Amino acid sequence: MRAETAEKVDPASLVGLHDIVVPAPIAPWWPLAPGWYLLAGLLVVLFVWVLWRVRKRRRAKRYRIEAVAQLRALRRERADPDKQVAQILVLLKRTALGAYPRIDVAALQGAAWWRFLDESGGKPRFAEGLGAFAERLAYAQRGDETTSARDLKRLYRAAEQWIKRHRSADHASMAAALANSAPAGEA
Repeated sequence: MRAETAEKVDPASLVGLHDIVVPAPIAPWWPLAPGWYLLAGLLVVLFVWVLWRVRKRRRAKRYRIEAVAQLRALRRERADPDKQVAQILVLLKRTALGAYPRIDVAALQGAAWWRFLDESGGKPRFAEGLGAFAERLAYAQRGDETTSARDLKRLYRAAEQWIKRHRSADHASMAAALANSAPAGEA
């Protein structure tokens, strides 16, 4: 019976036509062109490089964070003011030894040390009298001189500012700056 109907159907008739089978739609962005793979690779490399730089910078500044934390812990201790002054001076020296070459910092004392702190900190805080005052207090005999709360606060503030803001310098430039700033009698 089927053969009879096939003969009766007109070949020009639309009855025998079927719908066109369309494949499933593909994503317009896949597969990626080679340029996109290159861009993705460059972005990964850039991301890894930025992470490395951030980690390196954090590691380089860790000594500052630790020194500020120690200074604040010392402030909360409320120990003998003369003892606190001595501990602040020790903390400043330890921080400087962590930031600068030992050969430039270890032997500095007195006026040369205070000039170093001022030059590396960018502001004259210590050489104008605060440093000498702190030194007198730290090494004075009991009862010779008393530390006022205001002076101690000034010293804490100056020490914290120096720890946070001192500029790291290379060996040659710091040695040259110290040599140029030393008075004729000290050099």
